[in-house]
Amino acid sequence: MFPRQFSKKRRSPRSLGWFVNGRSLNVYILLVLLGLFVLSLALYYLFFPRKSLPSYKERKLTFKLMTDIAAPRLSFNGTYLLILVTSAPSHFQHREAIRATWANRTSLQSRRQPFSSVDDWKIVFMLGKADANTNAVVEQEASVFNDILLGEFQDSYKNLVIKTIMGLSWASRLNCTHVLKADDDVYIHIPRLIA
Repeated sequence: MFPRQFSKKRRSPRSLGWFVNGRSLNVYILLVLLGLFVLSLALYYLFFPRKSLPSYKERKLTFKLMTDIAAPRLSFNGTYLLILVTSAPSHFQHREAIRATWANRTSLQSRRQPFSSVDDWKIVFMLGKADANTNAVVEQEASVFNDILLGEFQDSYKNLVIKTIMGLSWASRLNCTHVLKADDDVYIHIPRLIA
């Protein structure tokens, strides 16, 4: 009376052969194992919770400023904008390019860029220690240009946070209105920024 496809007969286990044989069985087993793994992880962290990480107040970052030429010997009182530039000790050409272009006061004044005063902004390069030869060149550069903040730690990518905290903690002791942190591979249009 009913066609075979509409009959209410139970399907034989042979009709499930497409699932038992072939790749689908492997996928099914993989999903079951993945579910058991996730369940075991959830139960593990439920019964054995991890200790929380220490807060930033409990962590101790050990660094200090070098005493001889640690900071620029300039007066920062009344400075509107202090620009802290992170740089590597070997990036002498980057620092020279910044001093010659966007941080050159003479060039900006000759182009009649709008400043309320010449001393509205100052730039300081933040560096760490390197090998002995590079350190000697950096110390000489610091004595000539008087714009290098040198830290007593190894200058590396993993110490970038220490370098930034060093600069910001040093800047917090100055009488500056604003502090800008930048890198030595960017261009800053200082008159437009101040305006």
